Parts: sequence; structure tokens; C-alpha cells
Amino acid sequence: MEKDKLNSILESLERIENKLLEIDTKCDAATAHADFVEQVYETVRSPLDFITSYFSPAQEKLPPPPRVSKPITGVEKKKVLYLCK
Repeated sequence: MEKDKLNSILESLERIENKLLEIDTKCDAATAHADFVEQVYETVRSPLDFITSYFSPAQEKLPPPPRVSKPITGVEKKKVLYLCK
């Protein structure tokens, strides 16, 4: 009985580790995508600013890229930092 219980716990632990690895991989992919989008935005920002200023007499500049819509604090921040390591 004890061996069955131990095997069950080990299987559960292995499933948890596999899910954490999958989350880590997805987190890395999301971070890479966000970095790519920000890099593209920064690259095209100057030409777009030039075109906008050419057609707009107000000389308006494009806004900086948006960040997280709401700040992550407390426990949420710890979870995100843990999952994205």
C-alpha cells in the first residue's frame, strides 16, 4: 500500500514538473514575442512620426508603446516572476 501511495505521489509530482516546464516555455515565447513587437514598433516609429508630422500641422508624435494595462503587485507579481524564470 505504501509503495502505491509513493508511486502515485511521484507520478503527480512528475505531471506538475512537466506542466511547469510547459508554462516556462510558453512564458519565454510570450516574452520573446513582446520584445519583438516592441522592437518593430520602435523601428517603424520614426518613419511614422515623420509621415504624421508631414500631414499634421500640430507636430504630434506617436505615443510610446503601451505597457501592462494594470500593474502587477503582491502575490500576482511573485507568481509571474516565478513562472517566468
